[in-house]
Amino acid sequence: MIKRIMSRALIAMLAIAGWGCAVDVSGLGPPRADGGTGMDDFGPIGVDARPVDSFVPGTDAQPVDSFVPPPDMCSPSAEICNGMDDDCNGIIDDGLSSGPCDGDADGCMDGLSGCSGGSPTCTDAAPTAGMACDGPDPDTVADGRLSCMGDVLVCEGDCVEMAETCDRTDQNCNGIIDDDGACDVDDVSCSSRQNAGRVYQFCTVAGGGYSYGEALSYCEDRGYDLVRIADPAEHAFLAMHIGGMSWWSRARILSNNPNDRRDKWRWRWSTTDEIDGDPWGGGEPSGNGSCGQLRSSDGLLDDRDCDDEIGFVCEAGAL
Repeated sequence: MIKRIMSRALIAMLAIAGWGCAVDVSGLGPPRADGGTGMDDFGPIGVDARPVDSFVPGTDAQPVDSFVPPPDMCSPSAEICNGMDDDCNGIIDDGLSSGPCDGDADGCMDGLSGCSGGSPTCTDAAPTAGMACDGPDPDTVADGRLSCMGDVLVCEGDCVEMAETCDRTDQNCNGIIDDDGACDVDDVSCSSRQNAGRVYQFCTVAGGGYSYGEALSYCEDRGYDLVRIADPAEHAFLAMHIGGMSWWSRARILSNNPNDRRDKWRWRWSTTDEIDGDPWGGGEPSGNGSCGQLRSSDGLLDDRDCDDEIGFVCEAGAL
């Protein structure tokens, strides 16, 4: 209180002395009820007017103007695709390397990896290996299949169309092997069928047929053999296509003795290839011949004279 009174008295004396300038006391604050100026020991009430670089002796406090900047909250690490700035360079998900990737799970690394929206991406979305494709041939038929070669999708198996020949391949690109009379010669006309990776030629002869020996030679000359019944599934397939006709098969017995002919276990597909299972018709073989035919009623085996002339079925694996 005494200091405040003395401050006001000093101001008044200076004014009376006429220092030649007005003294601005507006900063002294509004009058208070106790007649004060709103000043405390160092300035306006409510303002800490202590010099900014002062500190209180005997304390651990630093001077008020000693500013310690906050630590940098970014701790650099290798950049990864996560929507964050891992390497603290101010750019999110930058500098990420791009490499081969398989985006469609087809086993072919034919895409490029990337990052979008904080999530890894792969440009390889389609097409998928194994899908149909149209390769370099001049047609517009998707008769090839996409496959992965050196991490690149290529169209394989696309048929280059040409004239069909009797070679157990599909050269005219219609999906049927050795068709369009490719295995026909002179008076022999053959119809091609396929089943379970095998190719069958059902051959008839104008004006009659071929003996067993002639039929066997015809098939072998073209890379085929006379048909064998390997299992019930193959028999079912053959029975669907015999068309009520008899056809030579490969079954044979090297004996002219009727008693031997009646013993089905003596019969062979060839010299060393036994006839497995029991593809014989009821009551067969009956001893009528030494060669086996697919009988017209059900396609099961029936013995017959080898010199009889009938149609024949050639069989081979597809190439």
